[in-house]
Amino acid sequence: IPLDSEQRAKQMVAPLHLLQISHHPNIVAFLDAHLTDGGTQLWIVHEFMANQCLSDVLDQSEHVRMTEAHIARVCKEVRRPALSSDVPT
Repeated sequence: IPLDSEQRAKQMVAPLHLLQISHHPNIVAFLDAHLTDGGTQLWIVHEFMANQCLSDVLDQSEHVRMTEAHIARVCKEVRRPALSSDVPT
């Protein structure tokens, strides 16, 4: 992620914090973040995803668009409480 300004860097703090504290089976696990190129690039390390990431799938075709119903389903699944066996202790 290019950090072309101090404001952009500050904008990344909250999403990174949310990723760091999220432990849910429907959210990819955040592992670490690194600044590179003298602090101008942010690299985010997360768990391996066996398939492509959602943004890659959506970018592959101009005919693939998430409807409001699809977005609602994704939100519902992410909000679903994790089973106690899925939550790290």
